[in-house]
Amino acid sequence: MTDSNPYDQLNSPFLSELGFNLQAVLHSNCLPNDVLASLPDQFACLQSSGFSILMLGNGGNRFWQRFQESEFAHQANHPVDRYSVSVAGQFVLQRWPQYTYHVLYPGPHPVALQRLGELAGWHHDSPIKVGINSVWGTWFAYRAVLLIEANLQATLPVQADSPCTSCQQKPCLNQCPSNALGFPQEFLERCLPYRLQPNSACQSTCLAREACPVQAQHRYSRPQIEYHYLDSLQTIKSL
Repeated sequence: MTDSNPYDQLNSPFLSELGFNLQAVLHSNCLPNDVLASLPDQFACLQSSGFSILMLGNGGNRFWQRFQESEFAHQANHPVDRYSVSVAGQFVLQRWPQYTYHVLYPGPHPVALQRLGELAGWHHDSPIKVGINSVWGTWFAYRAVLLIEANLQATLPVQADSPCTSCQQKPCLNQCPSNALGFPQEFLERCLPYRLQPNSACQSTCLAREACPVQAQHRYSRPQIEYHYLDSLQTIKSL
């Protein structure tokens, strides 16, 4: 773990070089009931013996750079997810080859990513409804969550306050064209229809997110921002 990035907790040159610079291990004995209940039923039998949750994420731009250099970059069907699962699997086979693992995320079963992020100290709520922390701002993402059939040593939660509490001007609030941030209880009802409008300024980005001053030097590159937001736009259209 480096002084500048307390989320780099597994001291893995392999992961760090590939941009997976947020890592955490959570033990099943420390998971609250709502998180345990969110796991697929097939893993209920493991609770008596114990298991571990490995979380991998990225902050900043290195992940996207390494993804673009990989064999997955020009493949169809969720290439970022496939790349992330591949790297996560390689890491487990290097670090804990004797243990069986299962990919929880990305996958078909919903995973309580934000709750896991809270437990690891990665995630604070923000007005724009994406996670924020003091090192990466909003420019981090959850990339892979694996369940490992072993009682691994858990990492300690990162202790840091939300940067939103000390942000005086909160420029994000004035940059949302749909005014969704001004009505938190109606956030999705305002945000999603606006994004679907033909002339929406938020089809391939989030103007409020880009206005956030916290750790703005880690902002994703324009191609990465457009990739993720256009991908989410297709998901919204399919609902």
